[in-house]
Amino acid sequence: MVKEFNTNSKKSAWVYFILIPALSIGLGLLGYQSYKWIANDGFNQFSLEIGKLWSSEKKKNPKMIVPKKSPKQQIITPYLVEMPTNNLINLGNTILKPLKKQKLLVLHDVSKEKIKHPYSQKFINNLKRINKISINPLLYKNEILGKYFDRLESERLILDDLKPDHGKLYWGLNFSPSIGYRVYDLNTNEIPGISEDQLTLFTNGLTEQKRNTTDQTITSYSFGIDVGKQFTKKLSLYSGLHFSGYGEQIKVGSIDYSNPNLSVSSFNHKKPIYASYESSLGTGLILFTNRYNYLEIPFGINYTLLELANSKIEVQMGGYLQKVSHVNALIYDFNSDYYYWFNEKDDLITKYGKGVNIGFNFTKHITNRFDFTINPHFKFSLNSTFDNSYCVDQNQYTTGIRLGFKQQIL
Repeated sequence: MVKEFNTNSKKSAWVYFILIPALSIGLGLLGYQSYKWIANDGFNQFSLEIGKLWSSEKKKNPKMIVPKKSPKQQIITPYLVEMPTNNLINLGNTILKPLKKQKLLVLHDVSKEKIKHPYSQKFINNLKRINKISINPLLYKNEILGKYFDRLESERLILDDLKPDHGKLYWGLNFSPSIGYRVYDLNTNEIPGISEDQLTLFTNGLTEQKRNTTDQTITSYSFGIDVGKQFTKKLSLYSGLHFSGYGEQIKVGSIDYSNPNLSVSSFNHKKPIYASYESSLGTGLILFTNRYNYLEIPFGINYTLLELANSKIEVQMGGYLQKVSHVNALIYDFNSDYYYWFNEKDDLITKYGKGVNIGFNFTKHITNRFDFTINPHFKFSLNSTFDNSYCVDQNQYTTGIRLGFKQQIL
């Protein structure tokens, strides 16, 4: 009994010495496989097969079958190109350093050569010629940045290959800041109380010289719609509808209500508002701006003097018809030496008039059918601001720079 027990004990010992190391090695390899699976090598790598435990994890690179090339057919030739290394490209929190040297493939155009091998022909058909590299290749790995740089390169306000497409008709809008003033002329034969002595005229009121000395220019404006028709390459006619302002600044004084002449003074059935500045030096000086606004229909011609690739210079000559729309002005009465307020409804104001203008157009083509214009100009009214019942001939004029655009429509 004791002998049999000793024999079984010896056999069990040999089993432990053989089986336990084998199980330890197997469990260790199984744990290694589990670790590889947890480390994102994929679930497909996990296997309980004993053969899989001893398989290699090395991936072999696929071989590319390239047809044998004859000495006459050179398909790909490598070149080394130096890349700049002194700049850093900052993409958010990531800094990429351009490669010091990068191998670029220069592809020869062999698409026209006849190659009988089907794989070679398919490979050559997929080749694309590299014309230029304008942005670091590292940036194009980011799809969003690539699209952004493509847009920066392709979208420009004024294209290099712009070709103006002038139609027969065009329209546009304009705005012009300007300076306004007037030409002042007295009809001496109609001034009450005037006297003459040795070729010198005397009057109780303000003279033409005094008014031209004291009156000042004002800032004004105009805006409107332009239309035109192109007849030849250099000649076009224009018209439109404008709203224009004219005027001048005058000096007036406060009324002395103790003056007995105030109660009997009137002009065109109106009462005086201010006195002349000479008769009221002790009561205060006031600056008042006379303003005359008109609706105008301009018309004339534009003739091209110089035409460049994307711009041109034209001379502009024409005239305009006008209708008064608003007046806020003080009119001087030589008889009473007072100023009276008038508006557009009074008969003293000329309701319709005409004038002439001259200027230059500097046109810049923004797109094929869209032009930006700068127009220095001068306008002069041929009609007096007042009718024949008043002893003053006053012609308004303005000078300024008109800014606008034109759109070719046909």
